Amino acid sequence: MKPIRIGLMATFISLTACSAELGDREFEFDLAYLDGESNWGPTDATGVAFIDATSGLVEIDVEGLPRLEGEVYEGWVAGGLESPVATGRFNVDDDGFGSSRLILGDLSMDRFTKVVLTVEPDPDPDPGPDPRHSIAGDIPK
Repeated sequence: MKPIRIGLMATFISLTACSAELGDREFEFDLAYLDGESNWGPTDATGVAFIDATSGLVEIDVEGLPRLEGEVYEGWVAGGLESPVATGRFNVDDDGFGSSRLILGDLSMDRFTKVVLTVEPDPDPDPGPDPRHSIAGDIPK
């Protein structure tokens, strides 16, 4: 009986830690091709994401991605207990550099765990994230 309780407690603690509110913090973290998350694009592409949870500012800067034709990149804050929220659409220049900046409003009570960059058709008939995931990064706890 004890091993089951310990296992359940460990699972509960893990879920609680993963779903913590963002609070009034600022986060800056790297984006990269992640095993288990990324499934599209160059594996050496990188980026940086910045989130100010109180204002809802989300900035994404990337490099090493191919320029798209008839499609765009779209950033998403996702994971945790929330539905994914788009953070802006953009393309990269001929050298593979691109960025987006969008103010979403107060995210302090939200429980997002990651930022993911997807490849979306343009125009896009589906408001949700495309299954083609490029670079991503975990929001620091």
